Amino acid sequence: MKAIVYYTKIIEGSDISSDLIAELIPPERDDRIKSCMNKMKKNILIAEELLLRYILLERNLIKKHQIICREYNEYGKSFLKNIPLELSISHSLNIVGCAVAEDREIGLDIQAVKNIPIDILRRFISDNEYKMILESDDKKNASNLIWNQKEAFLKCLGVGWAKKVSNYKNNFKGIVLNGVQYVIKQSKIEENFNLAICMNEDDFEYQINYVEFQKLVGVVI
Repeated sequence: MKAIVYYTKIIEGSDISSDLIAELIPPERDDRIKSCMNKMKKNILIAEELLLRYILLERNLIKKHQIICREYNEYGKSFLKNIPLELSISHSLNIVGCAVAEDREIGLDIQAVKNIPIDILRRFISDNEYKMILESDDKKNASNLIWNQKEAFLKCLGVGWAKKVSNYKNNFKGIVLNGVQYVIKQSKIEENFNLAICMNEDDFEYQINYVEFQKLVGVVI
């Protein structure tokens, strides 16, 4: 089993026109993007659509001007309609990423490294994870890695932070929930970002591809 991550970087100060993708997405998605008042959030939504189209075109899963339809579960996780590929999308600051896998649910999280107050973090992690941080020689790094892992794990489950998940054990390499193993692979990108991929597998290979934003536009539009 192999997971592939594609990510792109939005140049700071960019003002990306939603007209780039207006005819390539369902009307309700276009309305959401156009109604977004925050410029960076709007840019992220557009970059997300471009990146997803790039991936599907590269795999010959859609035609160039085919509209991509997505469905959502009760927690907001998106699924491709009538396309045999699982996906997970994440963004942090100006980085937008999408992980894909065949026939296996996948969770992706990208996080800029930051100082996370331990009292805030404590509310969102397990006793086991809290102990791992306290016992670490580098608590800032451990805090960021565990937060990154937890996000990817919850996204693989398809629940995000909307549903409390307990009775799991984290050992830094993966998470066991009700006897089921979820392997997590982590990597650094762009010097200051952690990237985590989670899958319900004993093990898996992964590949990370950076795609320049202008290349996305050139291929997709």
